Amino acid sequence: MSFLAPIFRLVLFSVKWKAIDENLQEIIGFLYILSFFFKKQLDLSNTKLYSSKKLEQEYVK
Repeated sequence: MSFLAPIFRLVLFSVKWKAIDENLQEIIGFLYILSFFFKKQLDLSNTKLYSSKKLEQEYVK
């Protein structure tokens, strides 16, 4: 799933600049920002998961 994120972002970015209608451009821009925000959230949750696993391993040792 992670390999789709850059492709999705690239498509949104290219479509954003080709859009003629301003409303459509705003919506696509909003979706682009939203996808970036969710990517950040996903990165944060992965970091938390990794750190909790690391703590668990330290505790087991």
